[in-house]
Amino acid sequence: MLPPVLRPLRSWWKEERRTLPSRRVRRRVLGVVGLGLLPLSLLEIERRSMVLEEQARDRHREAMAIVVASLASVRRTAYDWGHWDDMYAFVRGRNPSFLRNDVGTTSLFDGGGVLVLLDPSARPLLVYGRRGQAMTPDLPLAGCARRNFDRLTRPGGSGLRLACLDGTGQWMLGVGTPITDNATVAPPHGALVMFEPLVRGEYGAEINQRLDQLGRSLVPVSTEPIQRITPSLYGATGQELGVVRSSTRQALLTSVTTDLLRLLGLVLVILGIRGLLLLERRRQILVRRRLERRTNHRIRHAGRELDRLLARTGMDPKAQEADQRVMARLLEPDSQQLEEHGQGLERQLELLARRFQHFLRGARSLALFDPLTQLPNRRYFIEHLELQAEKGATKARRFAILFIDIDRFKSINDTYGHAIGDALLVVVADRLRTGMRQGDFLARYGGDEFAMLVVQDEIDPFDQGDARTAAYSLASRIASAFEVPVHLPGVDLELSISIGIDLETPEAGNAELTMKRCDIAMSRAKQHKHSRIAIFDVADGAAPLDNYRLYVDLIQAVRDHAIDVVFQPIVASDGELLGVEALARWRHPQLGSISPELFLDLAERHRQILLIGNELLEVSLDRYAELEQGFTGLGMGTGAPRLSLNLAPSILSDPGLVERLKTLLEQRQITASHLTIELTERSVIERNTDVLTNLEALRSLGVRLSLDDFGTGYSSLNLLSSLHPDEVKIDKSFVMAMRSDDLARQIVRMVAGMAPSMGIEIVAEGVDDPTTLAQLEELGIQRFQGFFFSRALTVADLLARLSIGSERVHLQTASADSPVSATP
Repeated sequence: MLPPVLRPLRSWWKEERRTLPSRRVRRRVLGVVGLGLLPLSLLEIERRSMVLEEQARDRHREAMAIVVASLASVRRTAYDWGHWDDMYAFVRGRNPSFLRNDVGTTSLFDGGGVLVLLDPSARPLLVYGRRGQAMTPDLPLAGCARRNFDRLTRPGGSGLRLACLDGTGQWMLGVGTPITDNATVAPPHGALVMFEPLVRGEYGAEINQRLDQLGRSLVPVSTEPIQRITPSLYGATGQELGVVRSSTRQALLTSVTTDLLRLLGLVLVILGIRGLLLLERRRQILVRRRLERRTNHRIRHAGRELDRLLARTGMDPKAQEADQRVMARLLEPDSQQLEEHGQGLERQLELLARRFQHFLRGARSLALFDPLTQLPNRRYFIEHLELQAEKGATKARRFAILFIDIDRFKSINDTYGHAIGDALLVVVADRLRTGMRQGDFLARYGGDEFAMLVVQDEIDPFDQGDARTAAYSLASRIASAFEVPVHLPGVDLELSISIGIDLETPEAGNAELTMKRCDIAMSRAKQHKHSRIAIFDVADGAAPLDNYRLYVDLIQAVRDHAIDVVFQPIVASDGELLGVEALARWRHPQLGSISPELFLDLAERHRQILLIGNELLEVSLDRYAELEQGFTGLGMGTGAPRLSLNLAPSILSDPGLVERLKTLLEQRQITASHLTIELTERSVIERNTDVLTNLEALRSLGVRLSLDDFGTGYSSLNLLSSLHPDEVKIDKSFVMAMRSDDLARQIVRMVAGMAPSMGIEIVAEGVDDPTTLAQLEELGIQRFQGFFFSRALTVADLLARLSIGSERVHLQTASADSPVSATP
C-alpha cells in the first residue's frame, strides 16, 4: 500500500502512461533526438570554449597594456635618476647628504616604490622605500637586481625590465639603468633599479584582480606552454619571464554543468506543472461526474413521478390532488404557492409558466446589470448608446458621453482589501445616481469605470450655452459631489474622480470609437494638475506617424537634401578652437526636429544606412568647405580646425569608402590630414577584411582615427593596443559621473595617465559646468567638448563666435550657450 501522499503521483503516472506512445516509438524518438542534439551540443561546447579563450585573451591583453604603460612610466623615472650628477656623486661617495635632501624628500615612494643602488661589484649600496631603509644584501628586491646586474651593465642594458617579489610576497615592476652623470659622459659606476608595485590602489578592485592573476602566472621561459612577453621581462633568478597559458577547461566545465542543471530544473518544473494540470483535470472530471450522477438521479426521480402521475390520470380527486402536490414540489421549491394559486392541472401549469418567466427575468438581469451596484453593465450601455445614436441621426440631436474613473482605486483596493473596494464602488454608484438627471443613462462600464450618456434635450435646460459648456458644467457638478469624504466601516477615505467627455454629432454612429475617445479624454484628465475634467479634442486622437511613414519621409528628405549638419566645437580650457565635430540634423515638416539617434537607427533597421551615411558625408564636407572659406575671408591664416566625422559600422565595412572619400576631398580641396574619423567599439570590435583594409587606407591617406565613447564597451582597453588610435574621446557618462562615482573618477584618471605614454590625445565629452572642467584639468586633460563651451552651431554662428589672437583662434563665450537641452 502506498502512503496517501504518493497516491496522486501514482494516479498521475498511470495517466501519463496512457497518453505516451509505445515503447518502440519512444526509442526511435529518443534516438533521433539524441543524434540531432549530440552534434549541436559538441558545437555549442566548442563555441563556448572559443568564447572563454577569447575572454581570457582579452583580460590578459588589458592587463599587459597596463603593465607596459606602468613600465614606461617607471623607465622615465629610472632614467632621470640614473643620469643625474647628484646620484653619480653619491655612489662615488662624494655626496653624503643626497639620501637626506633628495631621496628622503621626494614623493616617488609614497605609492610603495623602492629604489635599489648597486656598486660596480654588484653589492647593494642602498635599498630605499617608504617602509624603511635597509642595507641588507639579501633583501629580495636587492637580490633580484644583483642577479640581473650583468645585463644592466652591458651595452644597451639601460631600460632593462624586471618583475620581482618583495619581502611581503607582492609583485614589483622594475626598470634598471647604469648610473652616470647628466650628460652621460662619465663612465658608468654601478647601477640603479627603480621598482613600483604591480597592484595599485588607484586602479580599482577589478583591474588589480587581473594584474594579480597576471603576476601569479609569471614563470621563467623554460617549459611549455609559455607565452613570451614583448619587450622582455626578467625575474629574480635572472631568467626571462613568460606567462603560463591559462586553461579554460575548468571554466568550460563549470559553464556546461550550470546549464545542464538549469535544463534539468526546467524539465522538473515542466513535469511538475504538467502533473498539477493533470491532477486538476482529474479533480474536475470527478466533480463533473458527481454532478452528473446527482442530476441523473433527479431526472430519473422526476421521470418516475411524472410517469406515475400520467398513469393515474382519471382517478379520484383526492389521489390527483396528492399527485399534483408531488409535481409542484418537483417544479417549485415553495409548495405553499400551490395553496395560493388554487388546485388543478391548469393552475400548476400557469405556476410553472410564471416560474419560467421569473427565471428569464433573472437571466436578463444577470446579462445586462451589474450585480454589485445594480447599474446597467457595459453590454447594456453599448446597446443603449447605439440606440441613442440611431435616434440622434433621425432627430438631429447631439449627445455627450461622460467617462468616469475613480482615482487611485487600485491603491485603495490593495491597501484595505476587496471588501472595502466593493463598498466604495457602491458608494460611488449612489453618488453618481444622485448627481444624474432624469433622462440620463448611467452604467458601470467595468472595474472602477462608470459611463453616463446625456442627450442634448437633457443638456440644454442646465446651460443655455453650447453643448460643450453644458457638458463641462454637468461634469463639474458631479465631481463636486466627491469633495465630501467617504465613510466606510472602519475607514474614512478622501475620494476624487477623473471625467473624460466626448461630444458626438448626430451622424456619429460608431460606439467603439466614441468610447475610445472618452478613454483618451479621461487619460488626459488624469494628467492635469488642477482640473480632473477633460473634453476630447481631435488633436488628442491623432496618432503619431508610425515608423514606416517616418522612414518614407526620411528617404524623401535625403532625396530633397533636407538633412543638414552643424558643428560642435572642440576647445582647449582657454577657449582655443582645436576642432569641430559634425552632427546631423533633420527637421520634419510636421513633427519638427527628429533626434539623430531615431532616424539613424531607422535607417539601420531598413538597411539604408549607406544612403544616409553618404549623404551626411557629402553634407559634412560641404559645410566644412564653407567653414574653411569663412576662415580665409576673416583673414585667419591658421586654417580651419580639424573636422571630426562619425562613421556607422555598415559604412566602415563598405569596400568603396576610401575611394569615395578621396574623391569628395579632392572636389572640395580639403586636406585629408584635417579629417578625423570617430569610431565606436561596435564599429571595430568585429573587424573583417574590409574594415581592416579601410582603416589602413585611411591612415595612409593621412586621416586620423579617434576612438569615440571610450569606456562604454568591455574591450575599450584592448582597442587601445590593437587599434592604435590617434585620439580617445572619454564618454560623457564617465565625465558627468566623476563628482559622485569613485569608479568613474578612477577610470578617467587611469585613461588620462596612460594616454600620453602611448602618444594618444584625450578629449573629454560632456563638459557642462566649470567644476567638471577643473577636475579634468587636474588630471592633465587639455581638450574638451560640451555645453559649458558651446552647443552645436551652424557655420555662420560658429564664425560669428570666433576671435583672432596671436596665431590662434578662440571661441568667444556667449550667455546664449548656457545649456538648455541635452540634444547631441
